Amino acid sequence: MHVLELANGRHEGTLHEEELDRLAALHAAGLAVAPVMLVPPSSEEAFYRYGNLVRQLHRLFGRVDPADPDEDDLEELAPRAMELVTGSYLLDEVIDEFYETVAQLPEQRRVRRPGSAGLEARGPRGSLLALKRTWADDWSFGVLSRRLPASGSFGLAARPVLVHAADRPAGDRTLLGRVREVLGLDVPVFVTQDGSISRLAP
Repeated sequence: MHVLELANGRHEGTLHEEELDRLAALHAAGLAVAPVMLVPPSSEEAFYRYGNLVRQLHRLFGRVDPADPDEDDLEELAPRAMELVTGSYLLDEVIDEFYETVAQLPEQRRVRRPGSAGLEARGPRGSLLALKRTWADDWSFGVLSRRLPASGSFGLAARPVLVHAADRPAGDRTLLGRVREVLGLDVPVFVTQDGSISRLAP
């Protein structure tokens, strides 16, 4: 993970994910936004390069036409593709950096792509495994069966992953009203134990 940061509502200027922009707007408006560890796309790209995953995945799906995939093939191959990703190793220095950064968060965490609910995780190793499972999910049967017909390609754009404290739906009407006022729309809001905003549901 070349760039790991712990930020309150800040994100890299190259990222344009709607949820991150909205969290940044809430932070700028003075609302409490939970600290978020951002694992940038460059980390996912490095993981794929180091594990030689592109070549392995290409070999695995070699007989599948991405423009017209056979569902039986996808159902058979998707679990093997996910195992390739979850079974691939990260460099020791990358793991150490991840553990050092995630240690600044509470023990109970959520690991997710922007705009998704993601996975619950506990502790540093649990968070690391959840990160790899998040990367692997791009090769699940459900995701592949939606992505391939739409794109006609196995190509995959790296995307950020967020790690933050475990959360729950917000029930504070004052907070919900303030979020509505800042964003100009109604959106489900989730908060951490201390009441800080952690995510906005799609």
